Amino acid sequence: MRCTRAGCAVVVVFLAMGCASSGQMGGDGVTRLERSRSSRPNDPAVARSLGIAYYKAGRFPDARAHLDHAVRLNPRDGAAALYLGLTAEQQKDMPGAKAAYETYVRYGKTSKVRKQLEARLAAMTRLELQATAKAAVAQEQQLATQAGSLT
Repeated sequence: MRCTRAGCAVVVVFLAMGCASSGQMGGDGVTRLERSRSSRPNDPAVARSLGIAYYKAGRFPDARAHLDHAVRLNPRDGAAALYLGLTAEQQKDMPGAKAAYETYVRYGKTSKVRKQLEARLAAMTRLELQATAKAAVAQEQQLATQAGSLT
């Protein structure tokens, strides 16, 4: 089965939605989580839940900060790693997304998500290799043009 970039991302997002609390959290829920974070700033579960809530609200910089914090507090938290990867992708940080997905593959509990992320990581690596190859060809063409103009 071949996984396109968009197709894998959609599958990962749907799987991620099932990994954390279902549905969207209203403003009251986010406010409660923010209060919990104030009273328990080093609780990885609170940091993860707040990061996921921010992710679902489209507040990616806030989500990234709290999910980073959650993963620092508990490096084996697969759900935090998964959402950190999704957030990094939304921010166009592919190396950050790959690192987070690799953490989920290492520590995540859901084998179906793990398999999807392994496929996503392979697709991301292929895209990186293609971009590197294109850049190398373009650079080679530029050097050939410059060398030809010297003679």
